[in-house]
Amino acid sequence: MTDTLIERAETARLISEPSFAEFPKGAPIHAAFRLIELRNGTLPPKGGMGHRVSFGTGRTPEEAARLAGFEAIERYALQYSTEAPQTCESLIASDGASHGMSTEALALGVPGSDGTVTSKGAAAGPTHEAAALWAALECLEHALGSHGFDHLVPETALPHDLTQWLNVQLRQLSIHTLEVPGIGLLLRAVCADADGGRPTYGSALSANLAQGVWHAASEAVVSWRNMVMLDHNGVTDHGMDAEQVRLFRLYRGALNDRPTAPTELFDVQAWKTPNPSLTTVLTAASCAFGRPVAIFDMTAPEIPLPVVKAVPV
Repeated sequence: MTDTLIERAETARLISEPSFAEFPKGAPIHAAFRLIELRNGTLPPKGGMGHRVSFGTGRTPEEAARLAGFEAIERYALQYSTEAPQTCESLIASDGASHGMSTEALALGVPGSDGTVTSKGAAAGPTHEAAALWAALECLEHALGSHGFDHLVPETALPHDLTQWLNVQLRQLSIHTLEVPGIGLLLRAVCADADGGRPTYGSALSANLAQGVWHAASEAVVSWRNMVMLDHNGVTDHGMDAEQVRLFRLYRGALNDRPTAPTELFDVQAWKTPNPSLTTVLTAASCAFGRPVAIFDMTAPEIPLPVVKAVPV
């Protein structure tokens, strides 16, 4: 995907320039945030913020800013617009049929809605085909949930500089896996104190172990720094959605149902990276949901980066 589209979106003021999260000294990770302009007719998110926010993580500030830029374009396109068609026909579906869905059931910030529509299952890509595969993978990741992890990634397969830095901060990182046959690994990252306290979590579904580990781990680490900021500012869970409340209370020790870590080590050497097709992933997502999964084009004409969304129908 070309950075020219990010520059174009910035120039048109559809997305902001990046801002960066503060990390303790020596952090081998960077996180960038961008504000997203509302489209015509879009309601702002609940909770008092006037804009939606994207974020990206990377080894360098430039990489983090770039990923936050592509996510910002994705989130911009997902927003409701009075100028967009009110119905959408699927590009492809797991059952081979054509499915229609109202834009209001797919978009963010629809007037009069209850705010339950999220960006889950959405992805941007250099082509509609690439975006569709990534969207289907994300849809499957959320369909599988957070249960059934049966192996622990050995410490030697974790990013050494990240774990060393976390150790200095008296934090530990563990990665739990669940194989999804023919598709990849479902990964759960847990970043916690040495005694398991104040846990934060990240997840990924990836065929590539190293990429999936980094994605899940960086999500957990950024969540930890966000929790630290909430603590510092005296924020409570008032106004959070149900999932945010659960994660906040797990972190603060107000809930006792923390996920347990598997004990059997994942065999890194034996892992053979699969190369799943879109059809394979859609079929798996359909099985996980118990109904067909379809992909819809959400690309905004203002910025022609392909954006699609995979949802059960």
